[in-house]
Amino acid sequence: MNTSNAVVGRQSEISALTEALRSPKDKFEMFSLSGMGGVGKTYLLSHVMQQIEPERHGRLIIWVDASSKGMADNFMRILSEMLAPTHLKGIPRGIRKDFFPQVRNLEKIYRAECDGLLASLNSSEVQVDPEAIEITREAVQLLLRLGIAFNKKSGGKRHLGNALLEQSLEKVTDKAFDLIQKYCGQTSFLPGVLQDVFGITYARKVRTQLFDVASEALISDLSAILKKWRPEDIAKLTQDRIKELDRLLLIIDDYEILGKTLTPFLLGHFLPLLRSADFPSQVVFLCRDSLVDTDPGFEQHFSTDTKLKLALQPFPAEDAIPFLTEAGYSKERAERIYADCRGLPFLLAAFVEGTNQNALFYQRIYERTTRWMTDEQKEWLIALCYINEVNEDTVSSMLPDVNSRTVVEWFSHEASVRSQDSQAFSVNPLIREMVLNHHKNILGTKSQEKWKQRGQQACA
Repeated sequence: MNTSNAVVGRQSEISALTEALRSPKDKFEMFSLSGMGGVGKTYLLSHVMQQIEPERHGRLIIWVDASSKGMADNFMRILSEMLAPTHLKGIPRGIRKDFFPQVRNLEKIYRAECDGLLASLNSSEVQVDPEAIEITREAVQLLLRLGIAFNKKSGGKRHLGNALLEQSLEKVTDKAFDLIQKYCGQTSFLPGVLQDVFGITYARKVRTQLFDVASEALISDLSAILKKWRPEDIAKLTQDRIKELDRLLLIIDDYEILGKTLTPFLLGHFLPLLRSADFPSQVVFLCRDSLVDTDPGFEQHFSTDTKLKLALQPFPAEDAIPFLTEAGYSKERAERIYADCRGLPFLLAAFVEGTNQNALFYQRIYERTTRWMTDEQKEWLIALCYINEVNEDTVSSMLPDVNSRTVVEWFSHEASVRSQDSQAFSVNPLIREMVLNHHKNILGTKSQEKWKQRGQQACA
């Protein structure tokens, strides 16, 4: 099932999304595509993008996702590598330059401030139990990665979610915040004018208003690309406008993952500034839940700007089974595959493309099943495939070094790999079979037997 096959049966969604992207009605617009993992959100958008080729019609395309390792909980990496990429799609050939100088300058100062904060932990003025210094350092580093540390208005602990809990750092949260606030409260003896000259004022803003400063830097660079430099940026180093581009198309994929880090930045800072920018823009969110369920602030502040909401459902049998039979499966086998796949395009595509179930077939299924997972979550899934029921008791036995509650909470939201028919939490039987076969190909039969024994002991 290639991209065109993966969108069969979605003609109404294709038409609506094509019209929305091709013919904007307002200067600032937002769209959302929601649906469980594997339902085909990225397939659908990619198909529409291939058809309308927005880069050929003046669109600056910036596509943000969680595919890079370590990206999800690292605000500055998301900003500097995804929102302000070093290579832009759609720019004329021959133009090779970095179009985000303001973001690069911010990143440089931010890294210096992070180093200063971490170095301050070794100061004699810091009162931290020597036995707790390393775990406190880990908590501070996490707060820095999330972008929360340098934001007085970020909501602090309110936006931490399970981040500290997952890393067993919740007990030192208060101490970490105290250390950060003390560092950020440092003042300079120099007069205000000299502080501006030496960049001290800007550095202080980075320490206390990171999301505001980041939004301003990003909008400044985007405005220079799409319109012209803003009057307030006259003293800054900016680049020339790319005359072939006049509208931003920002796509934020994997929002159920990135939203934990990006939501406070987007809702409270960047999107309001983008809405009032002097260039037009469209923002597309791809997420498992609706944006409102992700954060009610989207409904409160951007309901009139959200022009299209598409909720994708799995493929119906009448669309999926013919593709399976055309690929060589019997009707009975196709119906069985469809039932096990629950109409999810990414699984159906793997079966259509790999009728010979060899090692590469199992590897392909595993890779598609875990595409949006972190390395740690991939390890969890493999372990869970060896137990019949997923609960805190079985998980703690199978994964003794991991917080079992965190794993069960994660699994409860992974609809694409969870069985929909079992009364207890368990892995989808088809996915379990595919993952276990792939794991056997990696480990070998003898080593896998040890895993099976662990699974049996966990369920005993």
